[in-house]
Amino acid sequence: MKQCFSLKSILTIGACALLTAACQPHQNPDTAPPGNADDIPIVDPSPEFERDSVDARHQSTTDVHTMAARINPEFAAMLRDSGIGAELSTSDGLYTVFVPSPDVFDPMMMTGSDEEKRKLLRYYVVPGRMTSSELTNLQEVPSATGQPLDIRADAKDQAFAVNQAWVTQPNVAATNGVVHVIDSMLLPPDHPYAPMLRNDSPTAYILVDATIANTCDIRQPKAYFRFDSANLKPGVYSSLSDLAECVTEGPLMGQQLLLEGHTDPRGSEDYNQTLGRQRAKSVRQYLVAEGVKRGQMSVVSHGEEFAHDERESYWDRDRRVDIRLASPITR
Repeated sequence: MKQCFSLKSILTIGACALLTAACQPHQNPDTAPPGNADDIPIVDPSPEFERDSVDARHQSTTDVHTMAARINPEFAAMLRDSGIGAELSTSDGLYTVFVPSPDVFDPMMMTGSDEEKRKLLRYYVVPGRMTSSELTNLQEVPSATGQPLDIRADAKDQAFAVNQAWVTQPNVAATNGVVHVIDSMLLPPDHPYAPMLRNDSPTAYILVDATIANTCDIRQPKAYFRFDSANLKPGVYSSLSDLAECVTEGPLMGQQLLLEGHTDPRGSEDYNQTLGRQRAKSVRQYLVAEGVKRGQMSVVSHGEEFAHDERESYWDRDRRVDIRLASPITR
């Protein structure tokens, strides 16, 4: 509960009354939540959410909605206008909010009726205070809509993604929860614009086998294949160059590699078999240019064999190339 500061004696009784009223918990009748079944569930403070404290340097006296406004005013204004902002300004519960950075936020994607917009905004909210270390121990977490958010951690890079969005600034503390800044918008899987976000997903990167990554001390590439494309993205170059060095003159010198291409389930089996092979060949072509012998690599396509047919939110991860060792490490 907010506290009123002591007033100087020179203030009039009327001013005191006004200031006292201003210090009461804020509840704007124009933005108050409608109080229906769609309200964000209130989660009481508990050891589950309190055990992993946010960095003390970032302790705050600001609620999650006000903190969101400091990061992305336009996004916070939509929260306010929907009534969700008032919910997130209370001290009655704890909340986690994923706030898209201003440069990636597109309000045109938040279209529909007032109730539809409210549902879209609630997809950014998770009941309870969930810090990065708690989130990265999970594979998914329920949003305030009840729809799950996929959590994908990259331990090597000490980073994690929510759906297709990477968290660029985690654990921004607030009095009633925590804010995580993300580099993309979040849309439920059934939203008409959701496929566009998934097609641009930065989490469908080339997947280097853990044995290779650890032996070569390289990071997983933050690059991806667009839908129906075998072109490499610049974000993969650095890690592939490090891999090339490792297998030509480093700890895995001369080791045989297996490049396995994959696709999402869209398209015919024959087409996806060809597309998966093209993706694997794109990786091989880059590694050859970096000095790896062509005969040191084998190319295989699985096409859509291992694709997630029923879960569109996983299709970005289906568009990938796995890089594995063709045989156990030999010394």
